[in-house]
Amino acid sequence: MEDKSAKGYNIDVTVKTAVDATPTVTGTPKLKFRGTFERGGKTFERTVIAMGKAADAVAAVLKTGETAKLRILFSKTEGQDGKPGGEYLTILGLPLAPKEKAA
Repeated sequence: MEDKSAKGYNIDVTVKTAVDATPTVTGTPKLKFRGTFERGGKTFERTVIAMGKAADAVAAVLKTGETAKLRILFSKTEGQDGKPGGEYLTILGLPLAPKEKAA
């Protein structure tokens, strides 16, 4: 069940691996890579995923070894035993400029 209180964050993510741009079986655009980011003074590495329009919006800025400012959600997987699993990042798109948010 998805957390309805999920909040998007603007985070600088460094692309560590080549971006896998394999579409889903239904043809939806999908991007997947390992990325690092800093939070609370610590560096974390996570799998990063973008699908659909979000994948189209960010594809041009994702280059191996470079940092991109992205709008993301922190998402959790479920383990095989039903307990909480690992964490991954879901890309929502590129951050909006303050003027565009107000519109």
